[in-house]
Amino acid sequence: MSHTSPEPAELIPTPPPCPDSLACAAALQTNRNRIARALLDNLRIVPRWADEIHQNQHDLDGFIARELQVFVDYVHLYLKSGDDAYSHLYIGEKLKQVYDARLQPGEAARIRNQLIKLDAQAFLGVLGPALPAAPLGYLERHLDRLNSVLAATGNKTLSILFVQDCLYLDILAFLTAPLLEDGISLTPSYATSKNPEELRAQLRTLSKSKIDAVFFSPFTYEFSPEFARLLRGRNSLTAPARTKTTVENAIAETQKTLDLICDLFDCHIFVHNAAMIIREPSPIKRRAKNLVTMPVRRTARNLVRAWLDGYVAQKNSDTFEHLFVIDETEPLRRLGEHALGALFYSAQFQHPAAFGREIAGRYRDLLFVEAFLIKRKLVVCDLDNTLWEGLIGEGSVRHYTDRQQILRNLRQKGVVLAINSKNDPANVHWAGCALSDDDFVCREISWEPKVNGMRRIQSVLNLKLKDYVFIDDRPDERALIGSAFPDIFTMDAADPRTWRLLDLWASLLETHPEMDRTVLYRQREERLAFLQSEEGSAHDSEAMFKNLDLRLHIRRATQPDLKRVVELINRTNQFNLGATRTSFGEAAGWTADPAATLLVARATDRFGDMGMVCATLVRDTEGGVEIPVFVLSCRVFGYGIEHAVMNHIKRLAQGRPITGWYKETPQNGPCKTFYLDNGFAPQDNAWVFHGAAVGNPAWLTVTTD
Repeated sequence: MSHTSPEPAELIPTPPPCPDSLACAAALQTNRNRIARALLDNLRIVPRWADEIHQNQHDLDGFIARELQVFVDYVHLYLKSGDDAYSHLYIGEKLKQVYDARLQPGEAARIRNQLIKLDAQAFLGVLGPALPAAPLGYLERHLDRLNSVLAATGNKTLSILFVQDCLYLDILAFLTAPLLEDGISLTPSYATSKNPEELRAQLRTLSKSKIDAVFFSPFTYEFSPEFARLLRGRNSLTAPARTKTTVENAIAETQKTLDLICDLFDCHIFVHNAAMIIREPSPIKRRAKNLVTMPVRRTARNLVRAWLDGYVAQKNSDTFEHLFVIDETEPLRRLGEHALGALFYSAQFQHPAAFGREIAGRYRDLLFVEAFLIKRKLVVCDLDNTLWEGLIGEGSVRHYTDRQQILRNLRQKGVVLAINSKNDPANVHWAGCALSDDDFVCREISWEPKVNGMRRIQSVLNLKLKDYVFIDDRPDERALIGSAFPDIFTMDAADPRTWRLLDLWASLLETHPEMDRTVLYRQREERLAFLQSEEGSAHDSEAMFKNLDLRLHIRRATQPDLKRVVELINRTNQFNLGATRTSFGEAAGWTADPAATLLVARATDRFGDMGMVCATLVRDTEGGVEIPVFVLSCRVFGYGIEHAVMNHIKRLAQGRPITGWYKETPQNGPCKTFYLDNGFAPQDNAWVFHGAAVGNPAWLTVTTD
């Protein structure tokens, strides 16, 4: 994956075991206890562990066995097997170990970097006398690779809430290093109580913090004690009716928690269904347990899946699409329950299973999309060896219809597409493609440098560069674009993961956006061309706008409007009088408040529907009316729509004083004089209107409910 900003050092896989690595592994096994004890002294620099060590003075050997031997074992197992999973586990466990919520970020980073250096010295100090120079050097290089990842910080930091039992330990252990390779750091929070009421209390507390995504696995491992009993062999002969009752009870409790999560968090929420994996170190015992419990687990798995699919569809329909299923049965079908239940390691506090590694891979892709793609608006794509195999001007090509369909899905979800390709425009055609020429708002196809093409795209679309994704198969072209436009996110068309991530991005976007942004841009071009043609013939702007046939409909917002209202408020910077940001829950509260009126305005003209372009909140007070929220889309600047909406508010006020709130920001200069222009006078820290409504702009046809 290509990035335009510096990436953290990658964990470079070491070749398969060689004599030097095996010699190191043997020495680590022999000196396991000595190294773990040396790590103990280092750990005292982490404040929370200093307290823990002090409390365990009576049993330091037990503490070392529980908390520190695992690090020696992971290095040993990696050098013995060559399996990168053990390096990822080492990194994940070490980052969990150094985490201390009481520390400020700078202090936490200082302590982390100091600890990993001291730990490397502990390994080498103990093994130095026991190893020849070549194996010792091999170990030192491996520790350096581990520490380069441990010391790295991502370009993006995500705050993630894990509502899980010990599954989160597996996932973080397998996830942390790959995410750092992607340029992502995590700030994790946890709600782990198996007592439902206590769990929900934890969630209410955590909702006060900023959370970028929530991961909830209600049926995995032992999180639901009642549900987990179905994994036990002695329940294998349970009657189907009793199994069904057990599952329904677990579902009922889960639904209460999931309802609360959806109410508390507006971010994406990912909820697991149930694979019902049995973790067991012994392959023979694992096969036996799987066989004995298979009928009960199959019944429970199907019941959970049917309920969750229905619940998610209904909840998203009732609110907005922010709830998604993580299908635990997908790796089950692909790899089988026996393989997924195998443990990489087994100790009191560490028992990572193959299932955790598989699910961590899914989390990695989801978090990549959250960090780098989810808020972007434009994909600029190369053609040759990107959308088809070969050069279209030099013979026949083989179309990558799967890639084209992914881009088409993104377009249908509101992402705008453009082309930036070195090619002869006369050679480019779309016969046999899943895309057509109409799917692209801009087509920069020439033999000029792609940097020039990107500048022309930017001038036409007027989007911020941080909204761009550029896809190209050539690293030199990506590097040139990245150097000229550091905010553009570049992706390698030749990497299969690129298309998996783009497909995932499409799946996380709203299924039914308010309107097709590609059509909006096309209408905008037609509108601008029309206005330019009218400038010479129209006597004044009023006549010119009149010919646009501008129509505005103002009404109270309803529940289906809320997602678009929240999006309009949160994405509007230039004409946002109160510098407002909101949540779905808060907006829903506005519609339920008898003292509040949430208004929305929708605009059309001769070229089509411009959609919801204005939202404002009007609240009755003891002294009159106040306007805490007023936003207007930049695509309708200059048409007088904001004045028509304000006139409607004046009529609603029925002569009562109107108080308008304005908070100046670096971006909202376009609305700085709005209240003054509408007859408001400054008073204290607000603007107040005493008067009656005036007429709307003559070129606007305004209707209201």
